[in-house]
Amino acid sequence: MSRNFELLQKTEKERELRREHESQRHLTLHDAQRGSTATADIGHGAGPMLAMDETSETEVIKLIQRLFLSAGARRSVVFASVASGDGCSWITARAATMLASHVSGTVCVVDANFRSPALHDYFAVGNNHGLKDALVEADSVKDFAQRLSKENLWIMTSGSSVPADARLMTSSTFRTRVAELYREFDYVLFDTSPLGLYPDAITLAHIAEGVALVVGANSTRREMARRVVQDLENATVSLRGVVLNKRTVAIPDRLSHRLRHFLP
Repeated sequence: MSRNFELLQKTEKERELRREHESQRHLTLHDAQRGSTATADIGHGAGPMLAMDETSETEVIKLIQRLFLSAGARRSVVFASVASGDGCSWITARAATMLASHVSGTVCVVDANFRSPALHDYFAVGNNHGLKDALVEADSVKDFAQRLSKENLWIMTSGSSVPADARLMTSSTFRTRVAELYREFDYVLFDTSPLGLYPDAITLAHIAEGVALVVGANSTRREMARRVVQDLENATVSLRGVVLNKRTVAIPDRLSHRLRHFLP
C-alpha cells in the first residue's frame, strides 16, 4: 500500500469522525418490512458511546427491536451508508451497545470497513489484531475479537497488520470466518464501506441476513440513494430498513414520504 493511500485513508477517517461527533443528531428509522417511521433526537456520542439521554435510548431500542428482536428478525445485519460521512459507524456502535443491554446472548460488532475503519476509535480499543488478521492466520476466530465492558459485547476491529485489499472480502476464507462468527456469537453486526462507493456491503450481505441502510439527512443525494437501493434489489439483498441520520430540523411530511420511495 502506498504512503499516499495510507494518508488518504487516515484523512477520510478523521473527517468522518469529526462529522459524526458534530452537534446533536436526529435519527429516523424507516422499517422496510412495516413501512413505519420513528423519529427522535440522538445526542452526542463520545468514547465508547455508552451514555445516551432518555429520548436517544428509546429510539435506539426501537431500532434494535425492529432489526433483531421482532417477529422474523435476523441474527446478523450489515450496516452500510450511502455515502461517506453519513454516520454508519456511529449508528452501528450504538446499535451494538444497546442490543447487548437487551439480550442475554453474545453480541459481536465487526468492522468490515477495510478502507476507513472507525469502530476501534468509538470503543476506545486497539486495532492491531482483527478481521484482516483472521483472514490470514489460523487461530480461532474468537481470538481476533475483544470483549468490551459489557460481558456479552465483543468487537472485532478491522485489524491493521494486513494491507487493505478488497479481494479479501470475496475470498472463501472470508466466508468461512463469517460462518465461524455465527457459531461463536448469537448476534453479529457489521460496519462496512459506503455502498455508493464500493460493493463491499453487497458482498457481505449475501453472507449475512440483510442490510440496514444509513442515509445522511443533509448530505446524501437522493439520486445516489435510489441507485444504491436499486443495486441492492438487483443483487437480491434484503433491505431491512433505512436509517435517516444527522437530521437537525423536524422532518417534514414530504421528506417522510420521499423516504418510502428509497425502498423497492
